[in-house]
Order: sequence, then structure tokens, then C-alpha cells
Amino acid sequence: SSTVLLYYGNNFLPDAPALGFSLMGWYWFHSYWQVRGSIKQLALAFLFFSLAALLRITFFLHPLAALLAVFGSGLHARQPIGYLMRKHLKLLAAFGLSALTVAAWVLYMRWYNAANHDSYFLTHARPIWEMAPSAVREVWDYILNYWHNKFYYPSTWHFFLGALIAGSLVLPLVRLTPWTHAVLYVLVGSLAFALLFFEQFRDHDYYFITLIPAIAFLTVHSFLLLRQKFPRIFGHWSVKAGLAFLCLLSLNYAREKLDERYRLGGADPFSKVGTLLAGARATLDDLAIPETARFVMLNDPTPNGGLYFIDRRGWSVPDVDARSLHLLENYRAHGATYIILLGKPIPEVMQYVELISEEQGYSIYRFRK
Repeated sequence: SSTVLLYYGNNFLPDAPALGFSLMGWYWFHSYWQVRGSIKQLALAFLFFSLAALLRITFFLHPLAALLAVFGSGLHARQPIGYLMRKHLKLLAAFGLSALTVAAWVLYMRWYNAANHDSYFLTHARPIWEMAPSAVREVWDYILNYWHNKFYYPSTWHFFLGALIAGSLVLPLVRLTPWTHAVLYVLVGSLAFALLFFEQFRDHDYYFITLIPAIAFLTVHSFLLLRQKFPRIFGHWSVKAGLAFLCLLSLNYAREKLDERYRLGGADPFSKVGTLLAGARATLDDLAIPETARFVMLNDPTPNGGLYFIDRRGWSVPDVDARSLHLLENYRAHGATYIILLGKPIPEVMQYVELISEEQGYSIYRFRK
């Protein structure tokens, strides 16, 4: 019932689908590890883990946590490491294949950035220890006083915290399960993610989606431990009814916050680019402009949105000033042959180009020879 998850689940960003694939991976991994142990279930688990990491690299923490949970629980049971490696050769192979696939994608991202002189894919961390103390305080202020109540219903946070504290208190009194190790490694991985990308939490609420599995796993595991120790209390119908009531309140709160986002946000400048360029791809085809031609997209505030809608490679320039006019020559030297100008014609640009077609909301130009 997180407003952030509901909002971005209906939008372009891959975090919500990556979360879904991760949870599917955990379902099949549980079936493999604790139920049947078939190769099919292992393959499905790492297929979904890999898809999640390919969509959002930080979700690779889940297959890593799954691997560490198996070996961690085995070592806790005093099984030799050599025995564990022989026993879980299939698991190691699946993890290795997943890691190689994700590594190949990361290498492609780096090549893409270098080849297109762009930074569309963030391929490096922005850790908390590289931030100034004032910047750290500012991010904390945003999290606690602005984003906090947009993540979950306040009483849901109270339930999470209460379950975590109670579960921690009862943990020494119950028999640990292998899933305790899984929850522990997901928690450690999520904390590492938060520290490595702490700066991003100031303006990017969707980074919170990566933390949802840790919150959910901790809460559920704590509640199961409590029910294991006090079955009559935590298995009572009143507890179930209370949880159901909290879910209803939380869903209604998320609905209100979601409606508030849509109602107050309006159309952002990024989405307007797609509206302006509706049908532009067909127009380029009608003009017989080659698919290999490279474009400069002028007045495009998105990183690569305009290029995405026309299905061409090139460069985006958010506005036109002395610096961007200099960039035109640079991009031309790197192979740009066409310009698409969003909005009205700009006199300073005309000396570089000749008009090919004027459309509703944008114009297509060719660089002068």
C-alpha cells in the first residue's frame, strides 16, 4: 500500500517491475531451497532475479542475499565449506551465470554512455561518506519531514517498528530458521544500498522501492517469530482483524496520496515531449531519413526522451544558449546530420541548418554542408 510503489508502478521507471521480478525470484527460490529442490525452480528463481537486476542493477542484492543465506545457514549448522560448495554446485552455477549476464549489461551501459557522450544510465554510486555534513543533514530532513509520510501510512510505520522491536526481543528465545539468514542478508544489502546512494534520496523517492523487500521481510519474519513463541496471542482472530483494518486504512491513505499526486502534479515537461513528438517517427520515415542518421534534439529537457520517441540515436540539448550553439558544431563533428527543434524557430540556430519540414510543435532541419 505504499503510495510511491503505486505511483511508479503505473509509470516508466523500472523500479516497480524490478521489485516484482525480485519477489517472484524469492518465491521460486523458496520452493527450491525449502520445498522440492528441483533444477526448474532454481532456474526460474535466477531468471527472475536476473531480470530484476537487468532492469535496476541494485536489485542484484537479492540473488547475492539468496546465495549468502544458503551458505550462511549451512555454516551456522557447522557444515564444512567444501561440503557446502559440492552440495550447491547448481546454485553456484546459476548465480555465476546471473552475475555474468548482469556484468555484461553494465559493460554495455558504460559503452552506451561513452559512445553517445551521455549519462542516461547511472553507473556509479553516490555514497554518504563523500557528502558534506550539511548535505547529509539536508537529505535526512527531506526523508523525515517530506518523504516519510509519502512512503507509507503513519500507523503502518508504527506497526513495522513495533513488529521489528518485538521480533528482535523474542529472537533469542526461539529456534532460528534458514530464512532468518535470508532476511539478515537482504537487510544488510538494503542498508548498503541506502548508504551507497544516500544522496539520491533527496529528490528521488522511487529509490525507496529498493528498500521495500527488506521492510516487508523483516516485518513478516518478526511477526512469524512472535506467532511461533506466542501462538495463542498472535494467532487470535482479533490480531487478524486488526491487521485487516490497518490494511484498509493504509490502502485508503495511499489512494488519497496518489490522487493528490495526480491532481496537483499536472503534466510535467518530460511527458510533454512525448505529446509533441507523437507521430514524429512516421514523419521521419515519410521523409526517407535513414534510421542510422544521428539527431540533435533541441529544447528537449529530458535526458533521451525525444530520441526515444523518434527511435533514433543522437544528443539532447535542453535549451539554446551560447554553450549549446557551440555544442552543435561538436555534435556535427561526431556525426550529427539532422536537428529537431521543439517549439518555435530560433534565429541563432538558422545559420547552421536548412529547413526540411515544419510540423505541429516541432521542426526538422538538416545541417548545412
